[in-house]
Amino acid sequence: MRRRNRYNNPKKERAIMIASAVFVLAALTMTGVYVQYSSNEEKNDGYHIDFSSLENQVEDNNDKIALADDMEPDNIISDDALDYFPPLTEADSGGVEIPGLTIPKKSESLIPENVDDFEMDEILKELEEVNIEKSIDEEVKDTAVEEEQQQTLADEAAMAADAAKEQAEMEEPEVPEVTYSLEAGQSHIWPLNSSVLINYSMNGTVYFATLQQYKYNPGIVMAAKEGETITASASGIVTEVFYDEELGNGVKIDIGRGYTAIYGQLKDVQVTQGSLVSAGTVIGYIAAPTKYYSVEGTNAYFALEKDGKPVNPFGTLE
Repeated sequence: MRRRNRYNNPKKERAIMIASAVFVLAALTMTGVYVQYSSNEEKNDGYHIDFSSLENQVEDNNDKIALADDMEPDNIISDDALDYFPPLTEADSGGVEIPGLTIPKKSESLIPENVDDFEMDEILKELEEVNIEKSIDEEVKDTAVEEEQQQTLADEAAMAADAAKEQAEMEEPEVPEVTYSLEAGQSHIWPLNSSVLINYSMNGTVYFATLQQYKYNPGIVMAAKEGETITASASGIVTEVFYDEELGNGVKIDIGRGYTAIYGQLKDVQVTQGSLVSAGTVIGYIAAPTKYYSVEGTNAYFALEKDGKPVNPFGTLE
């Protein structure tokens, strides 16, 4: 008896499981049928889209477009004639126009109504030519204004230069004409009363002890003491204050009629270039000799030139 129950229990359990599965499937099927039925009965609340009506509307629009393509109204301008940029507009702006690119409205334009393509092309060309001529006129006008401004600046600069020149001429002192203080045939005043160490010699050479050689001498070398004063031999204008390795500090004075007096071996020069001096004016003091005159000793150098060429200071003036 126990053996029979052991084998019958698994069969009962399998039968129960199959029955339960069938019941569940039947319940799910009935639920789906009910839901579908309820949805079909539900009214459209405005949130559902009817795709079938949209498809019908698209087909109707396509038919209208095809019908419009077959029509050619007389007052429509071809695309080829629209070779301009239409006016730019924005919402509630009243229209934004681009100068030179925007065609005015018909009510404000010279373009008549109902023009054909050819006439429209001619009108647009004329408008373009007008705009080009206007641009050229503006450029020419701007160039003329710029040239006028430049000319004004140039005139002002020239006037300023003339005024500066006149002012300089007014401030510049008149330089008196320099004339030699002595008459022709007379000798000049010596810058220093002293003996001659090396005489003027341009016709032959003379001996220089420091250099231990003979050479030409365009001036005279006079014995002196350091610190002695050197005075101008004649009235004139200082043309140069210079330094020379052989002559040391020196001064050149234009004394008139082509003559120039040259002074060397100086220190503490008392005149400057452009100074007007009189005969006997102190121009400097005797300095220690340069290395070229170490054997000769302290000295004063004096030379005289006529039109740039050396002349004998002991000679008479021409």
